[in-house]
Amino acid sequence: MKKTNCLFLLMFLLLYCQVVAGQQNNKLSIGFNATYFNDWKRLETFNPELSYAHLFSGRYGFSYTLNTLYGGNLSKANMKEKAIIYRLFFSNDLTFDYKVRNFTISVGPSARYRNEKQILYFYPQPNPFEFVISPKKSHLDVGLTLKSSYELNIRKKSLIALKLSYRLYNDGVNPVSFGLFYGRRWR
Repeated sequence: MKKTNCLFLLMFLLLYCQVVAGQQNNKLSIGFNATYFNDWKRLETFNPELSYAHLFSGRYGFSYTLNTLYGGNLSKANMKEKAIIYRLFFSNDLTFDYKVRNFTISVGPSARYRNEKQILYFYPQPNPFEFVISPKKSHLDVGLTLKSSYELNIRKKSLIALKLSYRLYNDGVNPVSFGLFYGRRWR
């Protein structure tokens, strides 16, 4: 990653934390997802996610989520041409939230930075793990995210949330994820 990109990301996170700390009726949560990809037929676990939510009325609000994922699949079943063997995702979601008691439904646009390594040629003999991979190709996908979450209150300002989300993009795979999060409220 270039130094300017790292500096921009650091400045964004500092500003983000300042806005969160200075607001009323906000929630900041951090946690991990288990993500399922239909082409790999397995879960990628411990994908970090940071989320900020703001309620502007009793039931309505918005939230911003930054989600990351890095995973690899070098199984024998995946060793074929055009198979994806490594993935790096950064997705940003801006959703409109509707809250009823402890249950929240969210929908909104999503943008994803995707970097995947794909097998171009596969030589099954004599070594089953001999293949040629594509050069690093980065993509920016846009789409829609649908989320539902349930919050369990621990204390007055602390909570644990269970979240199920589905992201639908214009290109690439569409992941389904289930996460466990710890959050704090500011009122």
